[in-house]
Amino acid sequence: MVTPAPTSLTATHPSPSMRQTAVICWGRANHRDPSLARIFAKGPNTSVRHNLAHALAQLSPDERLEYQAITERLRTDNSARVRVVGTWECHLDPCVAYMVRRIRAAQEHSDHSQTR
Repeated sequence: MVTPAPTSLTATHPSPSMRQTAVICWGRANHRDPSLARIFAKGPNTSVRHNLAHALAQLSPDERLEYQAITERLRTDNSARVRVVGTWECHLDPCVAYMVRRIRAAQEHSDHSQTR
Protein backbone atom coordinates (compact mmCIF):
# COMPACT_ATOMS: atom_id res chain seq x y z
CA MET A 1 0.00 0.00 0.00
CA VAL A 2 1.23 3.48 -0.86
CA THR A 3 0.96 6.20 1.75
CA PRO A 4 0.66 9.87 0.81
CA ALA A 5 3.72 12.05 1.13
CA PRO A 6 3.68 14.34 4.15
CA THR A 7 2.61 17.89 3.34
CA SER A 8 5.85 19.12 4.90
CA LEU A 9 7.80 17.39 2.09
CA THR A 10 5.62 18.59 -0.78
CA ALA A 11 5.47 22.16 0.60
CA THR A 12 9.10 22.72 -0.37
CA HIS A 13 9.10 20.65 -3.56
CA PRO A 14 10.73 22.39 -6.56
CA SER A 15 7.59 21.89 -8.69
CA PRO A 16 4.96 24.64 -8.34
CA SER A 17 2.25 22.03 -9.06
CA MET A 18 3.39 19.95 -6.11
CA ARG A 19 3.41 23.02 -3.85
CA GLN A 20 -0.10 23.94 -5.07
CA THR A 21 -1.25 20.44 -4.17
CA ALA A 22 0.48 20.74 -0.79
CA VAL A 23 -1.26 23.99 0.11
CA ILE A 24 -4.66 22.54 -0.84
CA CYS A 25 -3.98 19.46 1.32
CA TRP A 26 -2.78 21.74 4.13
CA GLY A 27 -6.03 23.72 3.96
CA ARG A 28 -8.17 20.59 4.12
CA ALA A 29 -6.23 18.91 6.93
CA ASN A 30 -7.67 18.57 10.41
CA HIS A 31 -4.42 19.78 11.98
CA ARG A 32 -2.45 22.51 10.18
CA ASP A 33 1.19 23.36 10.78
CA PRO A 34 1.51 27.18 10.91
CA SER A 35 5.13 26.98 9.75
CA LEU A 36 3.92 25.55 6.43
CA ALA A 37 1.59 28.51 5.94
CA ARG A 38 4.60 30.82 6.31
CA ILE A 39 6.51 28.77 3.71
CA PHE A 40 3.59 28.96 1.27
CA ALA A 41 3.15 32.72 1.84
CA LYS A 42 6.82 33.45 1.14
CA GLY A 43 6.94 31.28 -1.98
CA PRO A 44 7.52 32.72 -5.45
CA ASN A 45 4.53 31.05 -7.12
CA THR A 46 1.38 33.18 -7.35
CA SER A 47 -0.93 30.17 -7.59
CA VAL A 48 0.45 28.73 -4.35
CA ARG A 49 -0.11 32.05 -2.55
CA HIS A 50 -3.58 32.33 -4.10
CA ASN A 51 -4.48 28.83 -2.90
CA LEU A 52 -3.14 29.68 0.56
CA ALA A 53 -5.24 32.85 0.71
CA HIS A 54 -8.28 30.84 -0.32
CA ALA A 55 -7.55 28.16 2.31
CA LEU A 56 -7.14 30.81 5.01
CA ALA A 57 -10.42 32.47 4.00
CA GLN A 58 -12.18 29.13 4.54
CA LEU A 59 -10.95 28.71 8.13
CA SER A 60 -13.18 29.39 11.10
CA PRO A 61 -12.83 32.91 12.50
CA ASP A 62 -11.12 31.56 15.64
CA GLU A 63 -8.53 29.63 13.68
CA ARG A 64 -8.03 32.52 11.26
CA LEU A 65 -6.71 34.63 14.14
CA GLU A 66 -3.67 32.37 14.37
CA TYR A 67 -2.83 33.24 10.75
CA GLN A 68 -3.57 36.97 10.94
CA ALA A 69 0.01 38.03 10.11
CA ILE A 70 0.08 35.76 7.08
CA THR A 71 -3.32 37.00 5.94
CA GLU A 72 -2.10 40.60 6.18
CA ARG A 73 0.99 39.70 4.17
CA LEU A 74 -1.21 38.19 1.45
CA ARG A 75 -3.47 41.27 1.42
CA THR A 76 -0.45 43.30 0.30
CA ASP A 77 0.83 40.68 -2.17
CA ASN A 78 2.24 41.84 -5.51
CA SER A 79 -0.47 39.83 -7.27
CA ALA A 80 -4.00 41.22 -7.34
CA ARG A 81 -5.21 37.63 -7.73
CA VAL A 82 -3.81 36.85 -4.27
CA ARG A 83 -4.90 40.14 -2.66
CA VAL A 84 -8.55 39.80 -3.63
CA VAL A 85 -9.08 36.47 -1.86
CA GLY A 86 -10.45 36.94 1.62
CA THR A 87 -11.75 40.41 0.92
CA TRP A 88 -15.35 41.41 0.36
CA GLU A 89 -14.89 40.85 -3.38
CA CYS A 90 -14.69 37.08 -3.03
CA HIS A 91 -18.32 37.12 -1.82
CA LEU A 92 -19.57 38.86 -4.95
CA ASP A 93 -21.00 37.24 -8.02
CA PRO A 94 -17.98 36.17 -10.13
CA CYS A 95 -18.92 38.51 -13.00
CA VAL A 96 -19.22 41.50 -10.66
CA ALA A 97 -15.95 40.63 -8.92
CA TYR A 98 -14.27 40.41 -12.34
CA MET A 99 -15.51 43.87 -13.27
CA VAL A 100 -14.31 45.30 -9.94
CA ARG A 101 -10.85 43.85 -10.59
CA ARG A 102 -10.82 45.26 -14.14
CA ILE A 103 -11.77 48.72 -12.88
CA ARG A 104 -9.07 48.60 -10.20
CA ALA A 105 -6.47 47.45 -12.73
CA ALA A 106 -7.42 50.34 -15.04
CA GLN A 107 -7.17 52.78 -12.13
CA GLU A 108 -3.76 51.41 -11.13
CA HIS A 109 -2.59 51.67 -14.74
CA SER A 110 -3.86 55.25 -14.93
CA ASP A 111 -2.18 56.14 -11.65
CA HIS A 112 1.08 54.57 -12.81
CA SER A 113 0.92 56.46 -16.13
CA GLN A 114 0.45 59.76 -14.34
CA THR A 115 3.52 59.25 -12.14
CA ARG A 116 5.87 58.94 -15.09
